[in-house]
Amino acid sequence: MNNQKTKQQSKQRSSRGSSLLEVPVSLWMVFVVFFMPFLAMGSITLRATLLSLSVHDAIQAAAKARTFNADSADGKSAKTIAREVFEAHTKAFPGLNLSGFDLDIIQTNFTNGQITRSEDTLTAPANTSTNVYQIEASAIATIEPLIPLNRNIVGSIQGLTEPINVNFTSRQMFENAQGLNR
Repeated sequence: MNNQKTKQQSKQRSSRGSSLLEVPVSLWMVFVVFFMPFLAMGSITLRATLLSLSVHDAIQAAAKARTFNADSADGKSAKTIAREVFEAHTKAFPGLNLSGFDLDIIQTNFTNGQITRSEDTLTAPANTSTNVYQIEASAIATIEPLIPLNRNIVGSIQGLTEPINVNFTSRQMFENAQGLNR
C-alpha cells in the first residue's frame, strides 16, 4: 500500500514546472505582439512631430526675411532661409526621407475674400491696404519604421512593415510684404 501511494505522488506534476515552460512563450508574446508595434508607432509619432516642428520653425524664420526669392545685400531670401533651417533640423533625425519642400505666397483680399497662391515672387508691389500676405511651407516626406517588421507575418501596414507618407504645412504672416516682389 505504501509503495502504491508513492507511485501516485510521483505521477502528479508540479505546478512550478508547468509555469516555467509557459514563461518563454508568454514573454515572446508580450515582446513581439505588444511591445514592438507600440515602439514602432511611438518612433513614427516622434519623427512626425519633429518633422512638423521643423516645418514650423522654417516658416517662422523665413517670415522675417527682407525678400522672398532673391538673396540681397539686406540678407538671405525667405526661400533660402526656410530651406536652410528645415534641412538643419531634419539632418538630425534618422529615418526621414524628404521628397520635397516648397514655399508659396498666399495673398488674401480683404474686400472679396479671394485667395491667390503664388509659387514665385509677386508681379506687382504688395498692397497692404487691401491684401494680407502670408507665406506657406509644405514638406512631403516618408518616415521609416524604427524596426521594420516582416511583411509575411503581419501583412502590409504603413508604419510597421513599410514607410508612412506624410505631408506637413505651416503658414506665417510675412513681415516685410514689400519684399515679396523680389
